[in-house]
Amino acid sequence: MKGTITTGLLALLLLGACQTDADTDRSARHADEAIYDLAWKHRLMVLFSPSEDDARLKRQIEIMEADKKGFADRGLVLIKAIGEEATIVFPHTEKFASGSGADLRGKLGTEPTEFAVVVVEKNVTAAHRWSKPVDAKTLFKALDEQER
Repeated sequence: MKGTITTGLLALLLLGACQTDADTDRSARHADEAIYDLAWKHRLMVLFSPSEDDARLKRQIEIMEADKKGFADRGLVLIKAIGEEATIVFPHTEKFASGSGADLRGKLGTEPTEFAVVVVEKNVTAAHRWSKPVDAKTLFKALDEQER
């Protein structure tokens, strides 16, 4: 009996160790679908950037981190879309399924090489769009204009 339990546990551990990224991606939500739910429940903003190293992206994140409370008070959900990947980065972290970044770019009309800050309407269209980092006051005004 003890040998059977040990063998069963070993098999489960090995199955878990053999899990691939594709298996993990199946459990992740796809941003293309999740964005509709998010836009109805929260104020939504997407940061698009060609790479994590883009100075404009880094600057925009610095601006937003300097006034986290103001963004939290407005119920903001912030998504960062870099290349093929998309991740909620505020108020919590959630990585979307692979390919979500490209889907969001297509839905919100942003090119892969483009930096953009996009405030998203409830109907998942761009309410406001900027091609360079935006100060918190301007973002707050854009977010406050949205009906909730």
